[in-house]
Amino acid sequence: MANLNDHMGRPIVAVTGIGVVTSLGVGKADNWAALTAGTSGIHPITRFPVDHLNTRISGTVDFLPSSSKGASLLTYDLAEIAAQEAVAEAGLDWGDFGGPLFLASPPVELDWSERFSLYNSDKHDFGAERLLRVARGLKGLDVFETTQFGSIADRLADRFGTRGLPITLSTACASGATSIQLGVEAIRRGECDRALSIGADGSATAEALIRFSLLSALSTHNDIPEKASKPFSRDRDGFVLAEGSGALVLESLEAARARGATILGILRGCGEKADDFHRTRSKPDGSPAIAAVRA
Repeated sequence: MANLNDHMGRPIVAVTGIGVVTSLGVGKADNWAALTAGTSGIHPITRFPVDHLNTRISGTVDFLPSSSKGASLLTYDLAEIAAQEAVAEAGLDWGDFGGPLFLASPPVELDWSERFSLYNSDKHDFGAERLLRVARGLKGLDVFETTQFGSIADRLADRFGTRGLPITLSTACASGATSIQLGVEAIRRGECDRALSIGADGSATAEALIRFSLLSALSTHNDIPEKASKPFSRDRDGFVLAEGSGALVLESLEAARARGATILGILRGCGEKADDFHRTRSKPDGSPAIAAVRA
């Protein structure tokens, strides 16, 4: 039998389940079919007005019931759907996962629909004073839960029966990779036999689009949306905002083999390093990237 530990004596970490949702569809099968057919998930934005905006395209997920209900609800649904596919493929119990949850999630804001609802709940005064007074009188938890950074992971933990305090993290564009690394490290330390790592983001909002536009970070290739995302091209003019989710079930190779799980892949190494050179530019000598690869 092959060695179950790596060269440092730590458990080898295997992938036994994968789930995905993108603007191309739900699940690996639909996404692979669309990709291999040359279909693009980038399209004109219809969720909010784009008049006078420099960027009018995105990879929004518009086909879920929660797509028009705000970033928090959509992010939860994206995470849950991807996790369901991953856990099912791994052959594990949806309600008793038996390992920790690591969720990469976007920063939380109060959705505009909720702001308008609060503002229109009372007519006695104006502006911030009205919002504060109405908010103080709320008797339900709905608004509160959608504005708490950890609420999505808390609901997922209840849904899938994960163990321990669910971790919610945001390390900007590296968030999904960080959730995988935390799962790998937890298994390597011997804290668990399996971990559920999820990255989900349903926050392609007007605010997000405008903020990235102000940083001159977004592509303005509006006329042919499917050709806007070209990260390795010389004439690249920025990235394209999009939504989606991915989930991995990670297990120690020993535990996966003991229960007869199908091994989809092995995570042999991971590493990270912070690049604090500039908000949008990498350090010219590439030292943080080099250090992450070496780690």
